[in-house]
Amino acid sequence: MEKKMKDGVEVTICQYCKNEFKDDSKTGTTGLKNHIDKYPARKCPSINESFEHKKKKQVQVEKLVDGKVQVRSFTFDPEVSRKELARVIVLHEYPLSIVEHVGFRRFVSRLQPLFHMVSPNTIKKDIMNIYDIEKDRMKSFGID
Repeated sequence: MEKKMKDGVEVTICQYCKNEFKDDSKTGTTGLKNHIDKYPARKCPSINESFEHKKKKQVQVEKLVDGKVQVRSFTFDPEVSRKELARVIVLHEYPLSIVEHVGFRRFVSRLQPLFHMVSPNTIKKDIMNIYDIEKDRMKSFGID
């Protein structure tokens, strides 16, 4: 989506089909969200062309307090998500097997379809990497 001024009115234009949407407090975000749902990130041509890259661009629609709609892109990085998953497991003392639980896998895939769940061994390796980094950081402060 791209915002532009047209005839003195701010409009949002879909970069794929070139449909235009008025940006005012009466239209809300539902129309934009429904339209964006037609183009999930995994099916977008620009995403498929750069599929060899791990980071994926996606669109986020947010309704602001003043009634305006903000459309912006953000980049999904699976490495960052894996690191955060490892940190959550450590913080809350979850078992490593949580990554194999069907309900947890389903929940995560609904939140972010581009994230591919890892095995317990992989998450263990990620946790050990975080441990090594934190251990080195503590040593730099003179704490053993």
